[in-house]
Amino acid sequence: MATGVAPKPEESSGVEVDLVALAKQKPLFVYFYVDPISDPMDENYKFSRKFELSVLQDQVIEAMNKGFALKKVSLPPDADMKQLKNQARIEIWSPTNVKVRVIGRSDEQLLNRAPFVAALNGSIAKSTKLVKEEIARITKLRLEKEQKEKEAAKETAKSE
Repeated sequence: MATGVAPKPEESSGVEVDLVALAKQKPLFVYFYVDPISDPMDENYKFSRKFELSVLQDQVIEAMNKGFALKKVSLPPDADMKQLKNQARIEIWSPTNVKVRVIGRSDEQLLNRAPFVAALNGSIAKSTKLVKEEIARITKLRLEKEQKEKEAAKETAKSE
């Protein structure tokens, strides 16, 4: 994630995944920000400034620390800010590598404490649901694999 892009989901079936560890993982909260030396009239700077001054208070920071793995990514100052990947934003990713929410410059109404906390809680709930669905999918795959192995073993025993 050093480049500021979340990892892509693995293409494997996930049968080898540690389900206990997956269930315990927190969603990833990634804050893409612009350096403070940016132009104060820049929309990305305004987004970062409002987030840091209006939202980040003790209770919100405590909730973020409790519910998320946190990451802060500085955007390159010379990047083309018209591209979404170079704009200030907040991304929330579930442990299953699915993007749960993006709070960008167009979502300025969420950059106040109460709506932001509600968005965080909604993101945690959605992430939890995705993790439970992934655990159920992997468990089903494992059971199917075990059943096929048992049937193959019976066939092998019959043919001997």
